[in-house]
Amino acid sequence: MEEPFYIGGQEVAKRTRYNDRLLMFLPRNRAPERFGHSLTKDGGSMKGLNAVGKMEKRRLKKKWRKEWEEERRNISPAEVRASIDAKIEALRTQLKAERAREWAEMSEETREAWARFEELRNRDFERLAADKARRLRHEHGPREDVTYPPPPKREPEPPKPRKTVHTLKDDGWEADGWQ
Repeated sequence: MEEPFYIGGQEVAKRTRYNDRLLMFLPRNRAPERFGHSLTKDGGSMKGLNAVGKMEKRRLKKKWRKEWEEERRNISPAEVRASIDAKIEALRTQLKAERAREWAEMSEETREAWARFEELRNRDFERLAADKARRLRHEHGPREDVTYPPPPKREPEPPKPRKTVHTLKDDGWEADGWQ
């Protein structure tokens, strides 16, 4: 787009002004799979589409939605649980293999140190558990022998008599000397 350039109120030159938005629109609209930003399931682009591309986008969305709903309908809770269990088992197997590989890479001295560490750790845990049980017995006594006294019996209080006769005279004013 050409714009006139003025100095002192007179046109002295013309300059070409480029529209960057139009420049970005052209390649995105002509080759959206290459110049678009967001990607679809198949790796194609869905941003900056022309009318045909937008119709294709709507068609694909309906198709994917239908596939997704069919998948959800056909899967039972037992199948979901079996799938989760299979994934957990695969992770356990992978972790077990990784630990076996690490164990094989350790030197004999490191393996002995690890075994000694586990022995000391287990001993400490057993000691801490015994200390906690001993402290609970000391504070509360053995659990089987604890008996609580029954709560004291209380006689219900008789209800207070209600004033059933209402008068127009206020007794509070008389008590203060006001009439």
